Amino acid sequence: MLYFARWKIALIILVVMGGVLTTLPNFFSPSTVQSWPDWLPKKQVVLGLDLQGGAYLLYEVDKQDYKQKQLRQLTGDIRSALRESPRIGYTGLSVQGDSVQVRIRDTARISEAEKRLSELVNPLNNTVFGGQAVNEYALEDAGNGLFRFTFTEEGLDLRLAGVVEQSIEVIRRRVDELGTTEPSIQRQGADRILVEAPGESNPQRLKDLVGQTAQLTFHMVSDSMSGEQALQGRPPAGTMVLYGLEDQRPYLLEERALLPVKSFRMHRSVSTRTPMSQLLASASTPPALVPLQT
Repeated sequence: MLYFARWKIALIILVVMGGVLTTLPNFFSPSTVQSWPDWLPKKQVVLGLDLQGGAYLLYEVDKQDYKQKQLRQLTGDIRSALRESPRIGYTGLSVQGDSVQVRIRDTARISEAEKRLSELVNPLNNTVFGGQAVNEYALEDAGNGLFRFTFTEEGLDLRLAGVVEQSIEVIRRRVDELGTTEPSIQRQGADRILVEAPGESNPQRLKDLVGQTAQLTFHMVSDSMSGEQALQGRPPAGTMVLYGLEDQRPYLLEERALLPVKSFRMHRSVSTRTPMSQLLASASTPPALVPLQT
């Protein structure tokens, strides 16, 4: 017959009782546990999707949409650079596939134009490629006054990595509003984001909440013509027409954004008049992410 000292028996009983008290909150709902006295344990084990169920979303960066928006922005920068005094004549400024090209009409000023355009390659700081600056664009002299901007592989990868990191932070703030326990938002691969919300039974609610983020950009109101005239005829190159939310009037805006894009929860248009010109804020749905799985 086995014999255990009384102190050992008492120790085993205490350990078992401690284990029972520790696991006890997992057998009750969170509201019930919160009503218990403070001296009782209240921490519950967090169950993942495999045990508790829930909703998950897989997003991917829409590279093509992102590149097209960046190229349109670059088109406006090229137009502004060549219009600086003394102005350099050009033609054929347009987005061609994944590049932007422009032809300089005055062959005697090709070197001057190349110097201005070379300032638009947009060096980016990075800690991946040896810590050296990486150009977002490569400038190619195709001959006969034709210049072409294309994305560099390193610059595009660095930009998309920034899009993913920024999107993760935005999505995290949105998912926190669900009140789910320990939501998981993590990067998957180079251009995907996996969102897991344990306990959330409505994937559409999660998708709608993530999709609330908007982009706010500031554009100059063009004084070349009114919004009404632009609608009746053809708007000048590098401009676009948007309607005001309050007065529903058409405004002719410079397509090139003046201020960096910011993330906002609400869509809102704001106009501010300055001594020289007018600014208009435009909100739109972010194109960077597209849902792959739910």
